Amino acid sequence: MRGVAMLLGLLAAGSASAGEIKLAAADGTALHAVEYGSGANGVVLIHDKGRSATDFSWYSEKLASAGFHVVAVDLRGHGGSKPPDVLTDLDYPKMTGDVAAAVAYLKSKGATKVALIGDKLGANLAIVEAADDLTVTNVIALSAGLNVAGVTVSTAIEKYGTRPLLLVASAEDAYATRTAGLLEEKALGEKHFEILENAGSGIKMLNKTPSLEPVMLSWLNGTYFQKPGAKPDGTTPTVGIETQGIQTTGAKYGDAPPPEKPKGPVDLDE
Repeated sequence: MRGVAMLLGLLAAGSASAGEIKLAAADGTALHAVEYGSGANGVVLIHDKGRSATDFSWYSEKLASAGFHVVAVDLRGHGGSKPPDVLTDLDYPKMTGDVAAAVAYLKSKGATKVALIGDKLGANLAIVEAADDLTVTNVIALSAGLNVAGVTVSTAIEKYGTRPLLLVASAEDAYATRTAGLLEEKALGEKHFEILENAGSGIKMLNKTPSLEPVMLSWLNGTYFQKPGAKPDGTTPTVGIETQGIQTTGAKYGDAPPPEKPKGPVDLDE
């Protein structure tokens, strides 16, 4: 027991702002999550299929240091939220309820704004949950797909309305890039589509492309488009020219043609 206590102490010392919490979805499913920071600006982090909230550990701490109140949730059947039964295809769409539980928790703790950041399946869940919850103020979707494990976004994006939407995909991920392009066309509010080069997919894009992190932070802060054509560091990019591995498109860069989408057949019902 003494060894376990020492280990827990070391973990707490290495992640002073983190704390485990228990949530419950509306259908009664018990959920495990990790909370970081505090304040009125909430962020829910949503992992991919087969992963867990630990994927966001380092990024959660960075967001908390930047003043955000963060909850990284383990979706049902994942991480610390594993139920006794095996997940079925019908369980994945229900995971929007897991995201809703994290949103409700942040609001109960005083968050007046709640943004969602999702990784692949998590990106789809973020868009669908935000479409149904008008109190969600912002979404960042990392490598979303039109249909991921039965969670579809084509209708949800229309319900999402005029709220801000940041879409991120890597050019070699044809499905995610095609999806992001279609979602960008349908999005009604302030929107931006980051196409990265050789950046992998999902949360891995943050590791492979360090310049993505300030883009996401400025998007959450609402400062990305504060100055027409400005990048997060305040400089003005040359539209259509690759800068630090990133090419940009979107409403604010409409004067230039978007980067060419990957060619070849893409199964949108995959």
